[in-house]
Amino acid sequence: MGAIVHPGFDADTAKEISSALGVRVERGTVAGLKTVGSAAVATNKGALCHPHVRPAEIEILKDVLQVPVSTTTANYGTAQVGACIVANTRGALVGNRTTPIEMGRIEEGLGYF
Repeated sequence: MGAIVHPGFDADTAKEISSALGVRVERGTVAGLKTVGSAAVATNKGALCHPHVRPAEIEILKDVLQVPVSTTTANYGTAQVGACIVANTRGALVGNRTTPIEMGRIEEGLGYF
């Protein structure tokens, strides 16, 4: 388990977050976006990312989070999936405009079946 945080955080802040959460913390981006919390959502079963995530970013996410990583949209095509989904290992809440196809990708990506 791990966490990706805003690349503007200094090393001391990343260490504090790591200590508080008890996980490995790396600074980075998702789809070139520094606001990683709006660009991705993760549980201990899977992670979903902005559809424009770069291959190198996916590899970092896989390495740090230690879960499968996939891409999707939510809430009728919104790329900032972290802003549209609240999730844990038991389920997810999504925006009311999320399509059935998006829901299927969310279920699969977060390991609900």
